[in-house]
Amino acid sequence: ISDFELRHDRMGLGVVFLTLAVLGVFAAVPDTEEALVLMAAVVPITLLAWPRVRISLGSEGAYLAVATFLWVAAAGGGGRPASIVGASACLGLLLLEPIVVAVNPLAIKVMTWLTNSPAGAVVASIPQVLLVFVCSRFAARLTQEPLALLVVIVAYGATIVIGWKAWTSDLDSRRTAT
Repeated sequence: ISDFELRHDRMGLGVVFLTLAVLGVFAAVPDTEEALVLMAAVVPITLLAWPRVRISLGSEGAYLAVATFLWVAAAGGGGRPASIVGASACLGLLLLEPIVVAVNPLAIKVMTWLTNSPAGAVVASIPQVLLVFVCSRFAARLTQEPLALLVVIVAYGATIVIGWKAWTSDLDSRRTAT
């Protein structure tokens, strides 16, 4: 999360994406007590991290946040194991972006057209919202873990393809403009 925030000009997106993921866990798991407590903890942090970035989780806080997130997903999803798959996958772009950047460092430039503004952060949040929706409402509702994992893989794959297409079309438009 901290690397994600640093790569994107401290727009506060790491904390915002984590909050969206926590909302997804609440929607995904059948036992929501822990998820409700986690929501109560992340919402105030989000208000301090966006739209004006005043705080960041940092490296240590990011590890703790993800560990707590995954524990809540496992604890709340015990009654329906496929919901653990869907809830965990709600991390979405916080999982995908570092992997894609590690494989292709030029992928960092996918979001270069965004400005450091609340409107840019809202536009950047759309793929995360869609991933959270698919993972929490479709993958988490299945009865078998392999099917839930298949839905997650398709959603993540579609996100990568759409992001790649957006980036290459942006590059093409810049080349023709020069």
